[in-house]
Amino acid sequence: MFYNRGNISIASLSDQTNLSQRRLQQLFKKNFGMSPKSYSRVIKMQYHTFELMSNIKHSTTVPEGYYDQSHFIHELKKQTEMLPEAYNKYINSPTKKSAYLFSNLYCP
Repeated sequence: MFYNRGNISIASLSDQTNLSQRRLQQLFKKNFGMSPKSYSRVIKMQYHTFELMSNIKHSTTVPEGYYDQSHFIHELKKQTEMLPEAYNKYINSPTKKSAYLFSNLYCP
């Protein structure tokens, strides 16, 4: 999932792990506490956050893996309860940035 930046189907993941889709979902839920789809959404958002923090892409572009800007904003608000401008300020704040970089959420 990290290699694909969260952009992988459950069918592909099932084929790669040689598990049925149902068994894969059961094991994911047991070990991670969430479905593979939810986990891939988190990975996508982490990757985008890394891009924002590294100034790799301008914050107004639609990140890879999202259909359009409204899809991204909806997902951002669902995961962080922030709108893009507030989120961008939060992750680029000198006091918050170091906390994020040393947390388990940081996976470049």
